[in-house]
Amino acid sequence: MSSDRRTAEFYRDQLAELGDIVISRMFGGWGLRLHGEFLGAVIDDVFYLKVEPVALDAMIAQGGHPFTYTRPSGKRVTIEKWCSVPDEYLDNAHTLTEFVRDMTGVL
Repeated sequence: MSSDRRTAEFYRDQLAELGDIVISRMFGGWGLRLHGEFLGAVIDDVFYLKVEPVALDAMIAQGGHPFTYTRPSGKRVTIEKWCSVPDEYLDNAHTLTEFVRDMTGVL
């Protein structure tokens, strides 16, 4: 798993209206924190949000998918609190910001 920092910077810039988002290295990808709280991650150039179960269902219904990875043992692991942002929201800053607000409760 890896990701280009520029991808994380792109999403940080798209979400600038939310406030100062800090990017840090995380598991071969990049973590995004807002006001010191974990907001999401960019892993393999996919933007995942940390969400509650109700938001997870809504995101999946719109085309998102939970984060999964394979352990060295071969076991597949799903992190259901992380869901990819559906493609339709990714390229427009306003649309993405509103989607993140709706899914995470960020004001």
